[in-house]
Amino acid sequence: MAIPINLPSSIVRGISIPSHNKKISFAYPPHGLSIYLINGKKISEASQEFSKGEQIASFISAAYGNKEISELPEAIRFKEIMKNEWIQLNQRLVWSDKGLYVFVDDPANKYQPLSINNLEEKLKGGREFEWGGVRVSRDCQLRFAPKGSYSLKGQSPLSFAKDGIIKACFGYNVAGDLGEVASSLKDNPYIAGFEIQEGQAPQHRVAVISERCEGLWFSGHALDDDSSRYYALGILN
Repeated sequence: MAIPINLPSSIVRGISIPSHNKKISFAYPPHGLSIYLINGKKISEASQEFSKGEQIASFISAAYGNKEISELPEAIRFKEIMKNEWIQLNQRLVWSDKGLYVFVDDPANKYQPLSINNLEEKLKGGREFEWGGVRVSRDCQLRFAPKGSYSLKGQSPLSFAKDGIIKACFGYNVAGDLGEVASSLKDNPYIAGFEIQEGQAPQHRVAVISERCEGLWFSGHALDDDSSRYYALGILN
């Protein structure tokens, strides 16, 4: 079910969100409801920046938990969207038999699949998070969550915040903010993805987040084709 947003598409304004000692100005209204690539092209045509996982987590955290922001009309409408639709994270996911690769995407351009060897080469010389064995490339554009660092199931808010997938997609420091949002909702959070067995081909997907069944849901099943529709957040320069 699409959520109507009562602002003409020609009117774009910024909503300033605190994010760990700085502020980010998100374009409002969000782009969508449309397919992944169309949302990306609209953000690019509007001369906005593509939002990253850490930034989207800060927006969600403020919309649900910041008293000054959560009561704004923009935040209330955003939460309505979250309850009925999915927010794209502008991230590509490669599910492998060793774990999950997550990398920042340009959603305005068609995806050219990367091999596991290519991804491993990009991770060389990077660093590892303090918890869970999550690896990060030197340019911070690629992360890898090994099997054993994540669980594809319903979770407690605390385990959700510590999950390797959440840390890989949203960043080590911001994952805790999503745990706080999850704890404020009635139902437990959920992580959906693929369990790739040894010898099986990798699965290529995009990352999305939503509020489902009164809980925070992350899905790594999402497609970028004509069958799926999402909302997307642009950032004002």
